[in-house]
Amino acid sequence: MIRGGVSVSTVAHHFNVTRRTVYVTLQPERATGSQKDRPRRLGRRKTTEREDTFIRLSHLRDRFKTAGQTTAEINNIRQNNPISKWTVLRRLKTFGLRARRPACRARSTPYNIRNRLDWARIHSFGPRQVWNNHMFSDESKFLLEPQDGRKRVFRRVNERFVPQCLSQARAFGGGSVNVMVWGGITAAGKTPLVTVHGNLTARRYIDEILRPHVVPAIHNQGLTFMQDNAPAHRARITNQFLYENNIPVLHPWPPYHLI
Repeated sequence: MIRGGVSVSTVAHHFNVTRRTVYVTLQPERATGSQKDRPRRLGRRKTTEREDTFIRLSHLRDRFKTAGQTTAEINNIRQNNPISKWTVLRRLKTFGLRARRPACRARSTPYNIRNRLDWARIHSFGPRQVWNNHMFSDESKFLLEPQDGRKRVFRRVNERFVPQCLSQARAFGGGSVNVMVWGGITAAGKTPLVTVHGNLTARRYIDEILRPHVVPAIHNQGLTFMQDNAPAHRARITNQFLYENNIPVLHPWPPYHLI
């Protein structure tokens, strides 16, 4: 019988558990008069203080290093009494380092970053109405098999955009191209979306995008055309076509510039 005259069988039937489960749950109260867990002996620490320091510094120097790699390095030195990767993960957790998805940014160099900053400083002055006279355009590639995002980085709280924790990705994610869509926007509206199947060459860029969509909009509204540094945009025949059709272009456009 349980306190209050309720039988063990009744409690087991009410909570849909076995009688054994009820007996095991009541054992601490019968022994100590309380349901609280008794103090337990802590197990022997498997890593030394020196190894803990190695784990912390190793993952601070290389944020994309996995716990399995660190475990293998320690076990190669210890040989006897090896540790598991879960031990390494627990040590990293005590140091505030948790495995998270890294923030991604475009692959760039200090030279490109400096050029982008100079470009922004030059074009940040002047009235906002100046930008109403521009057409901004870009292409987007859609992949059937994008990156699955399984890559992890060990970082502390508020370290999402620390340079050591960033994952640099190639433009459009790399891989095979399935379909490309081009579009342009202005202060007055937007152009139709143009679907480009396959690679966008300079000739296709002129015939399928510039001639039918860009030239009429630029001439009708008196706009300045913005395009990035894609190979089809920088080709000689593209520049010649823009010059012959009196299309003013916003130059220079810094490498890997993000609007």
